[in-house]
Amino acid sequence: MKIAAQENEKTRRQVKMRMEWENMKRMVGTSLFFVVLFSAIWIGILYRRHEAIPQLMLGIFTCISLLVQIGFGSYGFWWMQQRNRQEAKKITTCYWLATSITFGGCMLLAKTTWEVTFYLFLLILALAMIPLLSRRKFLFSVGTQVLLSIVLLIQGSLDLEHWLYTLAACSLCGIISRQQYSSHWRKFEDGCRLSNIQNQAETDSMTHLLNRRGLERRITTIWPMCERQGMNVAVIMLDIDHFKKYNDAFGHGKGDACIQAIAGKLIENTPRKSDYAARVGGEEFLIFLSGISQEDTIKWARKCKESIESMQIEHASDNFLPFVTVSMGICHVSMKEKKEFWELRNEADRCLYLSKENGRASIYIHDSCCGQTLSQGGRRQYYAEKNFRWLG
Repeated sequence: MKIAAQENEKTRRQVKMRMEWENMKRMVGTSLFFVVLFSAIWIGILYRRHEAIPQLMLGIFTCISLLVQIGFGSYGFWWMQQRNRQEAKKITTCYWLATSITFGGCMLLAKTTWEVTFYLFLLILALAMIPLLSRRKFLFSVGTQVLLSIVLLIQGSLDLEHWLYTLAACSLCGIISRQQYSSHWRKFEDGCRLSNIQNQAETDSMTHLLNRRGLERRITTIWPMCERQGMNVAVIMLDIDHFKKYNDAFGHGKGDACIQAIAGKLIENTPRKSDYAARVGGEEFLIFLSGISQEDTIKWARKCKESIESMQIEHASDNFLPFVTVSMGICHVSMKEKKEFWELRNEADRCLYLSKENGRASIYIHDSCCGQTLSQGGRRQYYAEKNFRWLG
């Protein structure tokens, strides 16, 4: 029950984030439309200069409204480009409030019934139909519009016929708004649940890394892009040295904890969305890096290896080193060579076994060693231990 509640809460948060994205997208589109509209109104005011005072006030108000729309639209566009987006609920709420004040002011400054009706219709469209409003916000919005229309009727700015038209428009837009909100909520909720199920099916439950299925799907997605752009890519195979000996010495529970700790370091070292880390065997991992040079790949492998070994996880007493180490095999190519993923993987696997045959706790790329963990006794002791490393 607790797990199901957590999943439901996670889905609800994801749906809210998608609703925020949709509202932000609608805010940008609406602001662009109103920038064009207010620009046209402002030009019309400049053209009709014989009505000085009211037109001047309306012109100043329209200019301010134009700047507000440009500001909110620019912020919304910037927000949509960010990778780590902050909560946008307050921004979108402020935008629709500013739009309400804008049209309210335009109605007060308008001189004819037609102009008042025009701005009131725009207000209804902008607030009752365009944004996706929750029930509380929707009731507040509709109530405000009805109250405003009653005030305008009492003041004489609207006659009974135009007032009935605006009420009908408000009701129709309200029905459309609620239908939109409900349909988007169901759509996003179904999408999030499907995405969560897919992620669970493609994620290793113990390490939270990708499993084979998840890796294959992501490689299938990114591989054509890498080929089109001729990017440099690297495939790295990583294996925990003498893991069977570790399990025999400490038990499978400790072995699982060791794998989880190493997986955590891999997650830390692959922050980019275009880099993938997957568990492809019991103690074997695969890392895919894109858009990286050979020198940077070697630096990455050394850094990752050092971060794993810096944890100083105690190994079996008869191991060649007192702490857990890893061996790595690297294949780095340019996608201009039109290679297939399985070819890179086979080459990385071959380099991994070369690393194991030459003393373990090392990194091999293209048949050459580019990093190895030495024992504290120096190189003489290392050469004395080389056969012991291989025998395990």
